Amino acid sequence: MIVAYFFGLLWYRFSLRWQAKIVPDDVKQNYFVYKWKLDDIDDETNVLKSHYDKIITLMYFSLTLLATVGYGDLFPTSIGEKVVSVIVNIVGVTIFSSLMNNFISVVLSFGFGG
Repeated sequence: MIVAYFFGLLWYRFSLRWQAKIVPDDVKQNYFVYKWKLDDIDDETNVLKSHYDKIITLMYFSLTLLATVGYGDLFPTSIGEKVVSVIVNIVGVTIFSSLMNNFISVVLSFGFGG
């Protein structure tokens, strides 16, 4: 959960600020933060959005991205975000495979499975 929290915060910072410096030609309206309305002001009510709403949305996205589930309701939309999400998916698969390898070793040490 802590990893998802920090990854969600980094994703928010990347989508809002850093990616414009990396890919300056990309349209800002395609950025994750603007596409999914996570920017600071709600257009309909002109009220600051709750930090809890942003954090929950970002943690949900980061958990589905790290676990390579990707339900499809939230997804990266700009070129920079797609590149970063591919890298994160590869890291997620690597970590998950390593954890499963360790889990299988523990199960086999108890005498299960053969």
